[in-house]
Amino acid sequence: MHFLDIEGVYVLLDLAENSDSSLKRLSLSAICTILENPRSFQYFVEWSSKKGNKNASQLLVGLYKDEDKRFGVRYENGIL
Repeated sequence: MHFLDIEGVYVLLDLAENSDSSLKRLSLSAICTILENPRSFQYFVEWSSKKGNKNASQLLVGLYKDEDKRFGVRYENGIL
């Protein structure tokens, strides 16, 4: 609870948005673990990017799109 009170979820999301790939993976892993606690979800929903108009869900979708590009994943008509 202390981690949530000191806005740790916000810090992890900021870290995921602004770090290199190795640190990004670690921060995403921590976010996934923390979000298993139902009390933490509100912090996830409230987060907003300092870089632009993104919320946490949009950040995660963007990160996964970047990973798809990095590994050469291709979609055809929305199908993997």
